[in-house]
Formats: sequence, C-alpha cells, structure tokens
Amino acid sequence: MNDIHMEFDELLTMKALMFKADISGRASSGFGNLLLERDPEQAEAIGMKNICFRIDPLLQARFEVSLSALGMSKQEALSEALHEMLNQFDAKLRQVGLGPLDYEGRLRELGFELGPETEHGRRLVRVEPAKKGD
Repeated sequence: MNDIHMEFDELLTMKALMFKADISGRASSGFGNLLLERDPEQAEAIGMKNICFRIDPLLQARFEVSLSALGMSKQEALSEALHEMLNQFDAKLRQVGLGPLDYEGRLRELGFELGPETEHGRRLVRVEPAKKGD
C-alpha cells in the first residue's frame, strides 16, 4: 500500500457513488448516528431497535479494522449488511416460487406500518401497536 495512486476514473467513481449515497438517503449520517448511540431513550422513542450478538475475536478484528479504514460506523455497516441479506432472502424465496415473507404483522406489533407507495418507495408510519391476539 506504499505506492497508492488513484486513477481519474476511480476518483470519478468514488465521487459519483458519494453523490448517489447523498441523494438516496443512504449516506453516513455520522452525527445522527452518534446522537442515537449516546441516547438510547431517544433512539427508542423514534422506533430504533437494538440488536446484539457475540462474535469471535477474528471476526471482530476484521470488522473493526475494515470499518475504521472506510470511515463507517458499526450501525451503518450492519444496517446495510442486513438490508442486503434480507433482499437476498427475498430474491431466493422468489426464485424457488415462494415469494418474500410477510413481515407487516410484526411491523405493526412494533408500532409501525408501511405508508403508500411513492416515487421514493414506502416510508414507515407510526401507528398504535397491534394488541396481542389481534
């Protein structure tokens, strides 16, 4: 890595992807993520959920060094990885003739539902959580 030179095409690609992330809403919102990480009550108030699990030291080291090199937060990286994984689940279920799983009932239990389709997709809308047994 001592002789690193960035080609003009690589620079353009990087800038184009940064622009795409900004306009798609997928850019790293480091300040917002930092606030949510430091104030769990506020994060919970806006519907954010905490998922925790244990990993082995090798995976932890690779993960942390990679995130540091890319300037990504754990939340950003894991959220993107989960989106990609779930999209692959849906695609595989479609491929074998089952279609994607229906998660709207669980979403409602969490106090949300998907709003109407717009040119930007469907947004989450806060609703009264479904009662157990409904």
